[in-house]
Amino acid sequence: MFLKDIAQRIVNLMMEVIDYRNINIMDCDGFILASGEPNRVSTYHKGADDVIKSGKSIEIYPGDVEKFPGAKQGVNLPINIEGKVIGVVGVYGHPDEVRMVAKLVKNSVELALEQYLISEQVNLVKDLNNQMIRKLIFNPISETEEEILCLSKVSHVDLKLRRCAVVIKLDKFSNDEVYESVNAMGEIEKLLTSNNYITNNDFFGIINHYFIIFKDIADEKRSTYIDNILHTLKDKQPFDTRIGLGNSYNDLYGYKKSFNEAVELISISKNVPLDINDFETQAKYLLHKIQTDASEPFIKKLYLSILNENNKVPEWFYKTLDSLFEHNLNLNETAEALFVHKNTLVYRLKKIEQITGLNVNNFYHSVLLYCLYSYINNIDKSN
Repeated sequence: MFLKDIAQRIVNLMMEVIDYRNINIMDCDGFILASGEPNRVSTYHKGADDVIKSGKSIEIYPGDVEKFPGAKQGVNLPINIEGKVIGVVGVYGHPDEVRMVAKLVKNSVELALEQYLISEQVNLVKDLNNQMIRKLIFNPISETEEEILCLSKVSHVDLKLRRCAVVIKLDKFSNDEVYESVNAMGEIEKLLTSNNYITNNDFFGIINHYFIIFKDIADEKRSTYIDNILHTLKDKQPFDTRIGLGNSYNDLYGYKKSFNEAVELISISKNVPLDINDFETQAKYLLHKIQTDASEPFIKKLYLSILNENNKVPEWFYKTLDSLFEHNLNLNETAEALFVHKNTLVYRLKKIEQITGLNVNNFYHSVLLYCLYSYINNIDKSN
């Protein structure tokens, strides 16, 4: 019974408010669940039992105490939640003195219990959504479709709506920092809900270090949406976040596709949110997909050719490629970002060509350079 879970906390708080006049909370069998007098907990209270049976309040005057075993003088009122009597609250004292106080306590107890129920229902919906999301993105739909549809019905989610995956990842936390990560995700949830970034047509969950929103959003609003999220998170919380947004789909199989797209975008993005609907992002995504077993022999050979005597990629080499691709091969912007003269950059590019044989001015060579750059990133992450 949920009343038992929080009854003593309510009693302790309410007694502070009414100058420590004793309060009891009783269950539907007339037994005391919580009390300011600990020795009375789990004992029978005839007054409460009569309240449960009649559904009406009972006032016990000093001369009537003997008629109510286990009770003392005071006012006993039914606790009504959603039209049902779920227990009794009693306040000690002469009924003429505590009648109004008892009504106030009853109202406060009912309000506290209603808030508790709402909180529990919200947590239940979150748990259901997390289960549903796990099945949507990790399990074969053909095997779990019935379970998914059942979960969606219980949590009132229409899975036929056209949605895309918005995936937010915290870079700060390792797999061992679960507690800190969960707290940070909770803060992200508060920020997103308070700023209306999650609407009634959306559902979300927290899986590992990913905060996942399946979002019903028009194509023309996508980029603005993730830009706003990134700015809000940067302003309000201290963690480094990466955001990816997959394609929109309107079937069960689309949820996994969109999630995988968003996660892959996160792996190739830095501090900028990436939307797969953007042409430049699509090109990066497709180039990233080239990193397969088929491409490794070619790219690995290039990778081995650039390692220094310490078996490391020279810092200048990586930073040059990093800035070059970030600025779309624009030499002026790249040199400015690297804080070097343009001639210095040209010299570096010639040196890269000497080492790898790849000329950045050749389109096909630049594609291989980008694949090499992605390969270096993947090696760094695996280490």
